Amino acid sequence: MLENKRESYIAGITRVFNDFYKTEKGITTATLTITSPLKESVKKTIIEAIKKTFTSNVELIEHVNPEIMGGFVLRIDDLQYDASVTTQLNKLKKELLNTNIKS
Repeated sequence: MLENKRESYIAGITRVFNDFYKTEKGITTATLTITSPLKESVKKTIIEAIKKTFTSNVELIEHVNPEIMGGFVLRIDDLQYDASVTTQLNKLKKELLNTNIKS
């Protein structure tokens, strides 16, 4: 790769190899965005629920983001479940702005 000046492809090759490895080993990656770190018991419960649903081993990546104000965002492959307070408030705001007031 170095002789052919293709070292810029190493990151992509590594990412694809990692994806193939996880697929071969039956590992599902779930990303959980929350406002504060989870207790270990809660984390185990979430992992077990994902294992049961996807019938695979689970790699849980935890992101702490206080900007979501509460709740969580769970992303598994191309699926996303957004139960964050920020999203709920934005939906409510949009709904209120689109409401016609009858006089």
